[in-house]
Amino acid sequence: MPNTPIISLTPHHLAKCLLKGPAYVDQNCTYFAGKDFVDFGNVNWSTVMKEHGVNDSSQVLIFFDDHQNELKRLKQALKVVFSHLVFEDTYDTGTGYHYSLRQRQKLDVEPF
Repeated sequence: MPNTPIISLTPHHLAKCLLKGPAYVDQNCTYFAGKDFVDFGNVNWSTVMKEHGVNDSSQVLIFFDDHQNELKRLKQALKVVFSHLVFEDTYDTGTGYHYSLRQRQKLDVEPF
C-alpha cells in the first residue's frame, strides 16, 4: 500500500483529529481537510485521479464514514463511475440520523 494514492475528505482539521487520540495520518495522503475541505459530490474526480496517476476508476475503493445519506453518496459515486464502495455507518431501520442502504434494503419498494 505504500504506493497506493489515498485521498481523504474531512471537514475537520487534522490537528483536531489528533487531539482526540490516535489517528491515521500519512504523508503520502492528499487531505481535503479543514479550510481545504471539499464534499465528495463536489470533488473534480477526473482531475484528482489524473494528478495521482489513476486512469481506471474500477481500481478505486471509496470508504465512506461521513454520516451522510448513503443513497445520495451511492448516486454521486456511480455518476463518477466508482464501483467499489464501503459504507461504515449502515444504520438499521429506526436508528441513526441519516438514511442508510441497510434501511433501504429492508423496505419493500422499487429499486432506485
